[in-house]
Amino acid sequence: MKRKENTGRSGKLVSWMLGVSAILLCGAASGQEKAPIKIGSLWSLTGAAAQYGIAERDAVAVLVDDLNKKGGVGGHQIQIVNYDEATNPIEAARGATQLVLSLDLPIRGR
Repeated sequence: MKRKENTGRSGKLVSWMLGVSAILLCGAASGQEKAPIKIGSLWSLTGAAAQYGIAERDAVAVLVDDLNKKGGVGGHQIQIVNYDEATNPIEAARGATQLVLSLDLPIRGR
């Protein structure tokens, strides 16, 4: 039986990392306060795609933890604000709205 590759998920993770890198570089360039840089992220932590969303969230957490142990970006620690979109497009829209408007955070997700 052929193994089905899931390149969409790995592509999403690479895309997430590139997006975060761009956001972090912009934040580091400002050089003002050393407040933490908060980044909102939508994940499927429940629902049909939970096995992928949990793994992606955990992979990003490891990367952010490693970055923070090295001093963060320009002295700023990184904080990820996670939102469970429950593998549901309506909940994803709700989460994006909450992260962008209520928390005033940059957002990365699908």
